Amino acid sequence: MTRMYDVQGLEQLSKKLLAFEPKLAKKGIRRAQRAAAKTFLPEVRSRAPVYEGPANPKTGRPVPGALRRSHRVRAMKRSRSRFGVKVTTAADAKEFSGEDDGFYGRWIELGSKSITPRGYIRAAFEAKEQAAAETLAKELASEIDAIARGS
Repeated sequence: MTRMYDVQGLEQLSKKLLAFEPKLAKKGIRRAQRAAAKTFLPEVRSRAPVYEGPANPKTGRPVPGALRRSHRVRAMKRSRSRFGVKVTTAADAKEFSGEDDGFYGRWIELGSKSITPRGYIRAAFEAKEQAAAETLAKELASEIDAIARGS
């Protein structure tokens, strides 16, 4: 899902970033994106549904609260033209190690043939999108200052 935001001063910040070495500019942008994504994390965790029944890994019944605890801010796969961050339940299958992981989060968010979608991540995004945009602008400005100072 892609959204456009109108944050005051972001165009000037972008022009300042282009004046720096591309590697430093990308590093600053990644840090600012991560800070903005972290504004969503508490909201996503608070909206995540909690399974109330008994845990039974053999039948697929999760440990209560496993989905809430499994949310993380992760870096997205980089390419030459794109990079970014995301809020997810796990980065890859290696992290699904046992009964206390939230591998089923995508089914709860998007639904399936037999599961009604609940859209808790999307609701959290919509609730915090303006705060995240403001955090992005603030962090981007501080990253530009840090790069300009040479630290």
